[in-house]
Amino acid sequence: MQRPHRGDKMTLERLSHIAGALLVAAFTCASAYAQTAPAPVRVRIQTAVPSASIYFELLKKMGERVDRMSAGRVKMEMLPDGAVVPAFEILDAVDKGIVEGGYAWTHYWSGKHPAAGLFSNPMAGAGVGLDQLSHVAWIFEGGGYDLYRRFYSDILKVNVEPLFVQPMGPDPLGWFKTPIKSTADFKKMKYRSPPGITGEIFKEMA
Repeated sequence: MQRPHRGDKMTLERLSHIAGALLVAAFTCASAYAQTAPAPVRVRIQTAVPSASIYFELLKKMGERVDRMSAGRVKMEMLPDGAVVPAFEILDAVDKGIVEGGYAWTHYWSGKHPAAGLFSNPMAGAGVGLDQLSHVAWIFEGGGYDLYRRFYSDILKVNVEPLFVQPMGPDPLGWFKTPIKSTADFKKMKYRSPPGITGEIFKEMA
């Protein structure tokens, strides 16, 4: 092995000093960036589903994707049903700023206005009404989304931005202990139904 020349030694020493300076500069820049980088935006989403629900699992996956897509700038925390407020109080909680977001079905607000049923599970399914694909087509291509936003801003008058995130299938007519052969079978029958348009239809049938 050849002994290094004096010039080689000087070169190695200079490279060592330069490398050390660059390392210090890198740490300095990283430290400065850490001090100036804005804190992540944290969004708590109060959901209307329990933690064991498949919907809750899907929502958590959505939150993880938002985290990755935003490079950690947006952190979404999914809260199971009742963690902060119960399901039917989610809209008011978002409006008042108690939580930053909510996940629920729009027909939950039918008690505030019956038109809420137009933007949730399609009514009168099973071949006699809209299925979920037709409903999504109306929302995004038939002017439904504009009505959806106006429903919250102009009718319910709440400070929220509605996002249509999941198509749902039609609600069934119900589950009955005995066969239903005509509308007369509904007379004096006690059954639970959603409020709003669907509930009013069932009242007329009963």
